Amino acid sequence: MANNSMYRYSEFASQDAIAFAEMLGTEFDLVAVRAAFERMSLEQKVHFEEQNAGIIQEIIRRTEGQRPAYLKRLGKTADAVTCGVVIVFAIIGLVRVRALIEMRDRFESMHPGSGYRAACAMIYERQDFYLPSMAGLLDYEWPEYVFDQYNGTDSWQDDDCDEEDDTDPAG
Repeated sequence: MANNSMYRYSEFASQDAIAFAEMLGTEFDLVAVRAAFERMSLEQKVHFEEQNAGIIQEIIRRTEGQRPAYLKRLGKTADAVTCGVVIVFAIIGLVRVRALIEMRDRFESMHPGSGYRAACAMIYERQDFYLPSMAGLLDYEWPEYVFDQYNGTDSWQDDDCDEEDDTDPAG
């Protein structure tokens, strides 16, 4: 991949989502969290995410070592199941990050220089990738594939990342 690839960021998002799945599996009642999440209607999930976007972003931003203390502070105003649901939304957020990075990297290969019709035809040709990827950004289903990866029963990480970039994201 080109030097401007964000492949390593995508891999980090995948690994961090798995770390959140592990946290849910070891520190929370996963059955209760999943039941609470699945009881929510789509509208409730959208509203929950909107109301807690800052918290979700902050927990993603924190290191694995900082997350338990942050969740403990959240636990003063919310019960453990609600904190677990926040983690589920963090996982969903990281899955979206991964999808956005891949879309960005694929769009990066498109650039000015060809004719307008040729460029439009090329973009249309790739719609089989872009449309499902964009639809996935609106997905509010339980992230089963992340838990499958955590449990070692599946590998969702390698589904669409075939190449690796040796560029260090830290610079």
